[in-house]
Amino acid sequence: MGSLAVGAVPIPSARMFTPPGSLSDDDDEHDLGEGTSKGPRYRTSQGPTIADLLATRINFVPASIKHDDAHKIPYRPINAPPPAAVTPSDASPSASKANGTSHPLTNGTSPSSAPTLAAPSSTRAPTPLFPTIDSSVGWAKPFKVGKGLRNLGNTCYLNSALQVLLHTPPLVRYIEELKDGHSENGCNDCPVAKGKKGFCMACAMKNLITQSFKTGQQSYTPRAVTQNLKKIAAHLRTGRQEDSHEFLRFCIDSMQLGALHGKSPKLEQRLKDSTYVHQIFGGRLRSRVKCMSCDYCSDTFDSILDLSLDLLRTDSLKGALDLFCRVDKLTGSNKYKCEKCKKLVNAEKSFTIEEAPLVLTIHLKRFRPGGGKNNDLIKYPEVLDISPFMSEKASSPRYRLYGVINHSGGGPNSGHYVSSVRAANGSWFNMNDDFVAACNTPLNQKNAYVLFYIREKGDALRSAIHSGVKATNGGSPHVNGKRPRESDAAEGGGPSKKAAVAGAMPSPRLIAPKAPPVVGTSPATFKASPLSTSAAVADPVAATHFYGSSSPAKAPPQPQRSVGTTDVELPVANPRAFGTALLKDGSPALYLDQILFTIYYPASPLATSRPRQMPWLERPLSVSVGGYSKFAGKPRWLLTPVFYLLAGRAKLPATIDAPLRLAKSAETSEASTLVGESSEKGREDLAVQKDDKFPLVVFSHGLGGNRTTYSQYCGELASRGYIVVALESRDGTAPATALYGDDGKIRKVVQYYKDGDLHFAPPNPKLSSIDFRKEELVMRLAEVEEALKVVTRINDGEGFKIAKENRRRSSAGTNYDFKNWAGRIDLTKDVTMAGHSFGGATTLQVLRAGPKFPFVRGICLDPWVDPVPPFDPTASSPEPAADSPETLANDISVPLLVINSESFTLWTPHYKTLLEIVKGVKEDAEAWFMTLVGSVHMSFSDLPLLQPYIGRKTGARVDPALAMSLFGEASMEFLGGNGKMGTILGQEVLPGDEKGARPGEGSKQDGGQPMKEVGQMRMHVRPT
Repeated sequence: MGSLAVGAVPIPSARMFTPPGSLSDDDDEHDLGEGTSKGPRYRTSQGPTIADLLATRINFVPASIKHDDAHKIPYRPINAPPPAAVTPSDASPSASKANGTSHPLTNGTSPSSAPTLAAPSSTRAPTPLFPTIDSSVGWAKPFKVGKGLRNLGNTCYLNSALQVLLHTPPLVRYIEELKDGHSENGCNDCPVAKGKKGFCMACAMKNLITQSFKTGQQSYTPRAVTQNLKKIAAHLRTGRQEDSHEFLRFCIDSMQLGALHGKSPKLEQRLKDSTYVHQIFGGRLRSRVKCMSCDYCSDTFDSILDLSLDLLRTDSLKGALDLFCRVDKLTGSNKYKCEKCKKLVNAEKSFTIEEAPLVLTIHLKRFRPGGGKNNDLIKYPEVLDISPFMSEKASSPRYRLYGVINHSGGGPNSGHYVSSVRAANGSWFNMNDDFVAACNTPLNQKNAYVLFYIREKGDALRSAIHSGVKATNGGSPHVNGKRPRESDAAEGGGPSKKAAVAGAMPSPRLIAPKAPPVVGTSPATFKASPLSTSAAVADPVAATHFYGSSSPAKAPPQPQRSVGTTDVELPVANPRAFGTALLKDGSPALYLDQILFTIYYPASPLATSRPRQMPWLERPLSVSVGGYSKFAGKPRWLLTPVFYLLAGRAKLPATIDAPLRLAKSAETSEASTLVGESSEKGREDLAVQKDDKFPLVVFSHGLGGNRTTYSQYCGELASRGYIVVALESRDGTAPATALYGDDGKIRKVVQYYKDGDLHFAPPNPKLSSIDFRKEELVMRLAEVEEALKVVTRINDGEGFKIAKENRRRSSAGTNYDFKNWAGRIDLTKDVTMAGHSFGGATTLQVLRAGPKFPFVRGICLDPWVDPVPPFDPTASSPEPAADSPETLANDISVPLLVINSESFTLWTPHYKTLLEIVKGVKEDAEAWFMTLVGSVHMSFSDLPLLQPYIGRKTGARVDPALAMSLFGEASMEFLGGNGKMGTILGQEVLPGDEKGARPGEGSKQDGGQPMKEVGQMRMHVRPT
């Protein structure tokens, strides 16, 4: 008698009966009929009974597989007990051939849930290499929501991914039950950790599970992962922003490698696909090519651990799945060589899901290859039915949402990641690093990046019952059990690029870098991102955050930096004093005889010299420590060890004296590959100029700041194609600024001025603090004017003269000669004034000066407006005298962007004054005024990035990396002139928000509540 062939039993429909002990899809309970001689009758609403089915005649046909190959049938009994694992010796290729099984998941179920086909009695049932895990989708224990994860400086990407893994019930259950040396207390006895890598991801997860659910702390640092980042993936570094989805893939891949530890390297793929990792996350895709002449079908199968979906021309998850599974026509030059016709024919090619995983991970491909991001709203349901996308439509797997990773920001290497997870009790929680808060079901969130679905309870059994059968002859599919080869694809029979995207997870050394590339990798590794046709373009690494969204303290040196820095200190042609304040020695307190600034600029990616980096703190450190000691009012002996330990070694991750990015006309063919077209919506590299000119930004620091305090913000603009001149004022507002002489030695140090440092000789009256700040403003305007003169000389080709006059010696021993800078700076059409705090007040005064300066727009970051003289449209003088802080007559007549901190917006009198200034911008110039909720005055500087606890200590609730990312993105939208269409600047003003604080909100001193929606930009004023 021939073997029973798949598809030979004429069962009317799998949905027409319900097995004992289960419920049908259509009935809530069984109708138990009368007993018969053949046993009780189980009747459903469809009518047929078990007795009816048993009475059906069974016809046998010749088997399509050899008797000796019967053990290869990839089905096991539904209620089969979990078999024991075999030893490594049994896992040899020969043993695998004898006892092999297919992928353990059929439609996302464990082998114990899959339909069966009886094998001949003489054939032993196959024994899988790995034991079947408990595939229950519910929680084994009544866990509360997990604890928050502390951010170590741009580790939000890993925190968000880990939180979802820690709230995946089957994974948590399996990891908790792990033995054989696996321990949450370390890997001392773990056989995996004793291997080549010295690290076990399963043990790390076991440690995190213990800390998340079994300790009383509110948050913790995931050191088990952060201390082993390089062992998870070689390019990962603490403190550098990465892609959360990519990190998730590396984590799961690391667990897979651990599960395969000790097994033969020649293990068959189908056995590799039977680990607990694949039993939880794994599924299979089918790539089918159908001949349009003879209907012959060639199928290729790929294991997957997630689905990556394009978002082209769709606004929903269903639309993205339709796009993924669409039928492509292979015609013309793409004709397919049919194995049956033996000739090139027209064909159809499509992808479907052959086996649905237990946990379905869906990656929405928001990041564009050229940089930038698709921020469109993508609708997705809480309950997902993927039956339309299955190979066998009778199979109807249903999933329920249990996790979402959100990304806010404009690009892959900037912004902030948070996750939302469903706890064991069914409630949803927002996991924003160490901040955990209850939330609504996160449906249709605009920033959704990765979606996590888990099979609904009872769905595995339903799929086992409803799974279709496969015919193997005639015009039916020809199954190619091997993984596709290059030759298969070449002939048109292999998977297309879609399969490669959603295919089996590669190892870290094989995964292709996403575009834009991973931050920190050498630019030579990547091809260009299409950004701009002008010189105002950063190379692929530059088209990311200056630090890759990391702090200067954490960022390791990287070769071929795409941002350059150089210090310039020159004597001014006309030394002069300002105001009436004197120092104790009788010298003027405000005296301008030297100008100092740091230039941040787009550097050539072709630089090959070993990069040298500028220290974040002024050298010698004794100068900086002395200045900050006076500014903070703390003893020098107390601050000295603190500065040496926390910031003494911090350096700007940019190359000192690097060559300016080459003009397009001078680039080699290699360099020209790094230049492309501008990105959509002006999100990335908005400094698009013609004639190879770079736009210019002049930046003014606040009280207690200097030329490097805002290096993250200034460097970010430089990485986007702007030349940024960061001034260091000698007006007593910096903690300490050293003036160098011609001999290269410090001749004078100006520290922060306090009231006791100043006196006023009769008949000059003693000035109040605010009045003295007004005199400082006059000096600051003069410093801006002097800086522009130096930049003009550089642009006019006098770089070699500047090098000789420069009193700041390069670490190379010679001064930067500004070679190739002549004519490269746009000093007429694209010049921006920017500043923070008192620097914001400086910006307002500069913009009010009108034609005296060439600025065409201004950016004020949390400006302190108390020192700004009141606007007086009736005044006749268009500018103050050189030594007088008299009122300026001009209203601001150029576009203005103002970003406030929450603390300054809740300072009601100050907010009202600033609001009037913004609303006073002339009608033909656009103005924006907004607040970053959860930020404080210090959030605009590098300090919270260097040490996040500083931000928390001062009341910041927003993640410092997110804050800096939003400041940068808003500025880029504004600088690009596309503000009204921007993701941030395009927001509308909600009713009542022009007032700043909403009802109930206010400063702590006034008994008010903090603003809600931390991390959101609240718009107060925008162009109509």
